[in-house]
Amino acid sequence: MRPSYLARHSGGRYYLQMRARGVVARELSIRLIRASLRTSDSFVARRRLVRSLVSIMEVVDSNRLPELCDAVTARLQSFNKETSFTEDGLAERLAYETVVRQILDRLNAARFDHIAERPQMIEEWMHFVEANAGIPTKLSEAGEASGFEKGRHLTIRSIRQGWLDPHADHPTPPQPKVKDEPAHSMSAREKDSLRVIAEIRNGSATASRPSAFIARHRIDQSTSDDTDLDWNSIDVGSHIDANAGPDTQTEIAADVRFGDDETPIDVVPDMHDAQPCSPRLIPAAHRNGPTDVNGTGNTSPLTGSASANQLDTGGDYERRINDRDSRPLAPESYEIPLSTALDKFLTAERIRHGDGRANSDVAPMIRFMIDLIGDKTLDALTRGDIKRVNEGLPEIPTRKSIPVEHVGSLHARYLYAKKNGWGQLERLTTTTIKNRYHSGLRRFFSYLKASDFWDGDLPRFNIVTAQNMTPLPRDKFQDSELFELVSQPLFTGCRNQHQLWTEGHVYVQNFIYWGFLISVLTGMRTGEIGNLDIDQIETDGQFVYFNLHPIDASKGRVAVGDAKKMKSSNAARKVPVHPLLINLGLLDRARELAQAGCTRLFPDCVRYENKNGVVSWSRPLTRSFQYLKKRLGWERADLQLYSTRHLMSHWIDVTGIAERTKRRILGHAPIGVGDVYGAKGFLDPAEAKVISEIEPPVVQEMRRILVDARDRALAGELQIVKPWLELDFKKSA
Repeated sequence: MRPSYLARHSGGRYYLQMRARGVVARELSIRLIRASLRTSDSFVARRRLVRSLVSIMEVVDSNRLPELCDAVTARLQSFNKETSFTEDGLAERLAYETVVRQILDRLNAARFDHIAERPQMIEEWMHFVEANAGIPTKLSEAGEASGFEKGRHLTIRSIRQGWLDPHADHPTPPQPKVKDEPAHSMSAREKDSLRVIAEIRNGSATASRPSAFIARHRIDQSTSDDTDLDWNSIDVGSHIDANAGPDTQTEIAADVRFGDDETPIDVVPDMHDAQPCSPRLIPAAHRNGPTDVNGTGNTSPLTGSASANQLDTGGDYERRINDRDSRPLAPESYEIPLSTALDKFLTAERIRHGDGRANSDVAPMIRFMIDLIGDKTLDALTRGDIKRVNEGLPEIPTRKSIPVEHVGSLHARYLYAKKNGWGQLERLTTTTIKNRYHSGLRRFFSYLKASDFWDGDLPRFNIVTAQNMTPLPRDKFQDSELFELVSQPLFTGCRNQHQLWTEGHVYVQNFIYWGFLISVLTGMRTGEIGNLDIDQIETDGQFVYFNLHPIDASKGRVAVGDAKKMKSSNAARKVPVHPLLINLGLLDRARELAQAGCTRLFPDCVRYENKNGVVSWSRPLTRSFQYLKKRLGWERADLQLYSTRHLMSHWIDVTGIAERTKRRILGHAPIGVGDVYGAKGFLDPAEAKVISEIEPPVVQEMRRILVDARDRALAGELQIVKPWLELDFKKSA
């Protein structure tokens, strides 16, 4: 029976596995702890499991981050005091190293400043990693030395017993040939250990980024002199003579054994005197030079005033930040250039949505990244690259006052502001940066993560500056503005179907006419109005509704591409048609178009399709409102056509209708589970009655103006023109 927490790869090695709990699962989001036991022998695996459980359970049982760091520090100190090692001991150390690496990486994401709070933990960690890297080599060397000693003693005994002639001419043992061959193949852990030791010795691996020690599995098989693994390098204070021979102080017992046996091996007898290894304070000019000793035997380039436990002094702090920022964020990611990854993302988005909306929603931000840092491969993206992009986004100006030749890309606008200063330029709003730029970058990296192209945590984009503009909340229409709107020639009599805002004797109830009124009296989005079909007008026998559901669920499923495009799933709803719209002839228009064979309620609304294939039905209405706003001299910056939704929300609040009903009418997201359940059809008759009868004094005045103009047209005082009945309906559809 296999003990708990012990698992095995199919036909391979055993490993420790347990569910995380406490602060590890709650704040570090580590759900499962796994670590190799480095053996395929079940008996040895059980023995190593028992040894490892004690140290790992300390981590799992911690309830707070400070408590977790204290437990890790104490355990590392215990490991660093060890002076003898076995294969089982090495397996325990490496299993603990695997767990701590993951914890240190997640501490950064959890925003726990363990560098400032627990500096001793980083010192002990670096000493621990360096020691673990040297133990396998020393165990191997000890094994070879033991074999030599065993052979030497056997030879002496054979001579003493007369089995060998000491004066015989024995053949010279073969000398090893010098071969210019690559180093023997190393495991991923051995390669990673070489890199970590090199960084520690050169001063580039520092406490500011312990997560840099996470295995990269990419390192050249041959190492330079700077990464020579001298066991004495574990002790920062030790002095090494580069010309000295093998260490003669290490004594090996004659009867020592190796492998999974528990006989201890005294690899470093004096290791208990060694001081914990701390990050070296090395000027940038000496980073690639020898850092252990100088010709006089004094450590260099350290000065006598530099403390071994000192973490930050002067420029060294900035150097270590630069070192950290230069490390790849996800070195195990695929070697795919950003441009290629963007193409893959856009293709996937086009398949998903059926259009190229991602070309305008996301692609500009990724191209800005490429222009700013270069077309790097995913595995080469560094923390510094993400930092540059994050800091550069708020420095992009709007298009206003930018020459045409510099408007082509975000990077061109960014460079123009850098070169010419801000002067007349306008900064982006925080809403644009957060909801468009940051959101677009998150969508891109989320796709890479889900597609297994990105093997790391998602980069965080969150920077806005105090110089960026505040978002501008929209306000509702004022009563005076509504009066002025419905008093325009479009509603009371214009010159002709093309000169809608000039007074005349023509009555044209075109899409612009109905679009403004439906916006005011229903609170619908402008994009929902132009795309209405005649069969979306429904009635329960008492009230009339616009059915804005993308499909008729009673008829079964349809293809996604055949369903109406909605802003969100919450936009699917049924909206009561205000009686004033019916009095003005909306149902008569629908009946005439149906008799003519048209399926759309507003065939005179021409959809706008941009170069990426994204369709918009609101463009004619919004452009007409911008023209009208300028014509009437409305200078309120918070007044837009979208303000009609705020107006309807205000009217509903005045009636005292439940918030749930208001959210359903306006197409807002539900707040709780209760909003999701219930009938998916018409509103309750009592609610529909209240909504349909919303008629504050301003609507009563609007009714007087609008109905009076219609009565004049029916009486022949105004010429009624219906150019939409002459359209080619098949083409407009």
